[in-house]
Amino acid sequence: MTEKKQKEDVPEGVETTATPEEAVKIEGLETEVNETGPCKVEVKVRIPNEAIQKELGKTFDELTPNATIPGFRRGHAPRRLVERHFHDTVFEDAKRLLIARSWEQMKAEHKIRPIGEPDLSDENIAYDGEKGLSYNLAIEIAPRFDIQDYKGLELVRSSTEVDEEEITRTLENLRKRNAVLEPVEDGKTKQDDVPVVDCDVKVAGEVVQSVSDQEITLGVDNWLRGLDPELWKDLLGKKSGESAAKTVTLPATYQKEEHRGKEAEVTVTIKDIKRPRLPEVNDDFAKDMLYGDLEELKKDVRERISAMKERDARSALARQVEEKLLGMVDFALPEELVQRMTERTINRERLSLAYQGVPRDEIEKAAHEINQGAQRRTERDIRIYFILQQIADKQKITVTETELERRIQVMAQVQGERPARFRENLRREGRLEVLRSELEDEKTLDFLISQAKIKEPPGQAGPKKSESSSNEENT
Repeated sequence: MTEKKQKEDVPEGVETTATPEEAVKIEGLETEVNETGPCKVEVKVRIPNEAIQKELGKTFDELTPNATIPGFRRGHAPRRLVERHFHDTVFEDAKRLLIARSWEQMKAEHKIRPIGEPDLSDENIAYDGEKGLSYNLAIEIAPRFDIQDYKGLELVRSSTEVDEEEITRTLENLRKRNAVLEPVEDGKTKQDDVPVVDCDVKVAGEVVQSVSDQEITLGVDNWLRGLDPELWKDLLGKKSGESAAKTVTLPATYQKEEHRGKEAEVTVTIKDIKRPRLPEVNDDFAKDMLYGDLEELKKDVRERISAMKERDARSALARQVEEKLLGMVDFALPEELVQRMTERTINRERLSLAYQGVPRDEIEKAAHEINQGAQRRTERDIRIYFILQQIADKQKITVTETELERRIQVMAQVQGERPARFRENLRREGRLEVLRSELEDEKTLDFLISQAKIKEPPGQAGPKKSESSSNEENT
């Protein structure tokens, strides 16, 4: 498919990209866009010599009255000498200006959104004294599609009610975190005790790892689970001085690579036994936690659980919105963009596995699954990005500088940095616009949720009005 347009043929309703030069168009500009594949086009642009001469003339009109040339007082040199003296510099400036204008004009006339910055270096630009400036580029563009009926999506909100069992469970966890360990003089270990132990790991009769005087919690979450998830149970019912031994197969994540997959004898000797004494849940406990009384503590626990459930419910609604949108439109994706982002995702996942101690050969064995999973997630993320971007454009949803600065301040506070320095780091690393885009996606999702038909859980009132009120002006 081929499209040809000139200045006089701009279709009605085309919105140009906002640029400092948007009010100035190049007369007689010739542009041609040929589709060469999914989201791929070849762009041909020619700037007529008349436009170049017009720009040169305008510049020299401004320059001549103030030009300084040897042998003449400032502003008194003949124009022809000014043109000869400054021609190369003025021509280069005019060329850069006209190339930038032509690129923006071409995008607006053909309604395309290139991905990434074009290579408009001198190597790709040709100049002919009669025909003018021209350049041909092969580029990827954003997919063309039109999503409709995105208002009124039918969603189901998960429950945000807080029951007494959740409050009790949270208080019990607080008790455990504030427990006092007391020595057990004559007795046997039981679950949740914290004995002090020595541990030896032997391979073929040789000690390959040894630790001394280490506390271990007798429960499913303990440091022995890396060797055997059930090993802690062998320590139950033991007295100080007694040991438990077990033969295990060292896992693929074992810290010493040469012993991975080998049989090992693990011997754990109990030296001392400590038992947690849980505090009573009463007013004194609440005061120790810096609350006025137990009721105030319970109220705060309820509010925290409720806030967490509200966040989870909003996230669930956002995921439902995304799935609904994905089912409403189908379009090809820019292949090179997908490839680049997939490679980044794969590299991040491989590094994450390596940091977790997964051996390189295990990572290589899982390479096919890692690659496939990364590509699926990348394609989904890119598809959602383009859909939300189009909806944001239609609804004129934007991120203000105030909103951006507010988010930067919050992020800086979390990182313990000054907002100005944090912002500069984002800008230097090229992440400032990424953050702006993420905020725009959030606002767009908030808008879609505010416009949705949401089925509430039985017996639960609707959400707080403030949930999506930040986007009411975009409806």
